[in-house]
Amino acid sequence: PQQQMLYYGYVGITIGYFFYYYLYAGAWDYYLSGAWAHEENQLANLLKPGFYFLDQAVDIPKILAVPITLGLFTFGAIGIGSALENMYKAYHHRYHQWSDPLIIRHRMFTLCTFFIFNFFFIFGGHNFIQLLPSPLPTVFRVLMAVFSSLWLYRTWRRSPSRYQRESLANRLRNQLKKLHLDCAKFLEGRTIDDLSADEVYVLAKVLPDFSQEKRLQTYKAMLRDAIDEGYVNPADTLESFKQMRQELGISDGDHDTILTELGQQYPELFDPRKPHNRENSLRLESYRETLLEIILHSGKTHPDRNWVADLMKAFSEETSNEVLEDLLKNLSPEDRNLVQELRQEYSITKDDEADALKHTDSYELWKTIAESIGFVEHIISVEEKELYRVFQYIDTDRSGYISLDELQTYIRSIDTDINDVQIENMMKTADTSGDDLISYEEFQAVFKSLKS
Repeated sequence: PQQQMLYYGYVGITIGYFFYYYLYAGAWDYYLSGAWAHEENQLANLLKPGFYFLDQAVDIPKILAVPITLGLFTFGAIGIGSALENMYKAYHHRYHQWSDPLIIRHRMFTLCTFFIFNFFFIFGGHNFIQLLPSPLPTVFRVLMAVFSSLWLYRTWRRSPSRYQRESLANRLRNQLKKLHLDCAKFLEGRTIDDLSADEVYVLAKVLPDFSQEKRLQTYKAMLRDAIDEGYVNPADTLESFKQMRQELGISDGDHDTILTELGQQYPELFDPRKPHNRENSLRLESYRETLLEIILHSGKTHPDRNWVADLMKAFSEETSNEVLEDLLKNLSPEDRNLVQELRQEYSITKDDEADALKHTDSYELWKTIAESIGFVEHIISVEEKELYRVFQYIDTDRSGYISLDELQTYIRSIDTDINDVQIENMMKTADTSGDDLISYEEFQAVFKSLKS
């Protein structure tokens, strides 16, 4: 019902908006000529008659005539659209022996989008299009009709389940990129972004480094993001992610366990009082990234390198408003003012701030810090208790050892100026056992030598 009101109502309110110009003036010339855009003293006109029928003004003020028109057209379109949808459903049931409500509604909504697109750009924009030199107005209308028809043809045979499959594939694609798995030999010169939805699922099945542990980790991250963005309600995730579980080999029991873990780690995800939508997620993400830039810029010349550990704690699940405020105290007065202005710009509350920082991707945070202060300085600045986490980030296959490929992948992701020879020399320096692998003990020894 909500989707019906949205799509059909939007058609009605759009038509009503443009048709009101005719009802107000009694002729289309008022709109098509653009005279409405140059009307003087428009506020005073709000109390003048708002309708004009049969050469007679109707004594209903414009301030009431506008919402009456928009309301009638909106609810009228909802009623007509719903009736047409039922008729279309009955037609298919009678003559084609099927009436899948999801496909029927998808096609009706597709027609709504096609109609409104052409109505808006061809009719609604008439007075602006006519300002173009001839024959550009005609060319513009033809192009709009052609492109929208191609879109209609492509979209008509698609289904909601296909859209859902592609949407989930994009989420899986993003998570695979975050894992920094060695996909090159499977992609034949392409990137993971070049793959179709079906190819992404196939890739996830054939990657040898994509262990069950990483599959569960990926699934958990996808669930968290989907709930946070309002893509799905927690109660609906079992059904909505059924296809993804089949692709990743994850059981319903695993799903329930992960959902419980998310509830414990991110209770705000299950709080109905908090907004969960894509717009809010992007707002918090943008705030988090800008805040990090300010702190990193201020910390570049900071004499105490322990600020990195404080930064890691602030941008993590362990964060709190107090942790962040302690970190901000070390900023310059100018940068603290920037943070306050940033909070005002994004309308950030304390709860918003905590939510934003908790959802920081730890690997991306390390990468950003390293890019900001340099790879070697990055390692030096890490506290010893945090060193094992860095080791784990580099050891992507969780073998307990860092290979040359893993070291190259990690360093290149944060410092493109380091060449292969330099990385190989680092490897030889650290690999005191000569087995072409770096153990944690060897990694720790390098760290201590850099600190001294």
